[in-house]
Amino acid sequence: MVDFVAHIFALILLPILGCIFLCLVQRKPREAVFGRRTKIKLRHNALLFAGYGCLALSAIIFLQIETLEFTALLWPLGLALGAGAVAMLLTYRPHGLRIFARPFIATLPEGERDHAS
Repeated sequence: MVDFVAHIFALILLPILGCIFLCLVQRKPREAVFGRRTKIKLRHNALLFAGYGCLALSAIIFLQIETLEFTALLWPLGLALGAGAVAMLLTYRPHGLRIFARPFIATLPEGERDHAS
């Protein structure tokens, strides 16, 4: 049971979270999430560290559970799953990604307080 939970965590949740953090660093997805005229500034270095950290942690968990060959097979699958999930979220519900950006907001103007939540 523990291996199953670790597989789900490493294959699905961490790559999706890592891809979400990495997409918020880019200008176009950030505009889709917050709108074009927003004055919200995000901490880019922290987002990069969190995104790449989630992806690296996913690979480390896989290496702890499985062999190198099986990790080399499944980890890219998890990355593709994460990228596809983020692409669908950005297409159909971009404002739903705001909750993941909240810890990385550097400045929040007075008029934008209601839009960030």
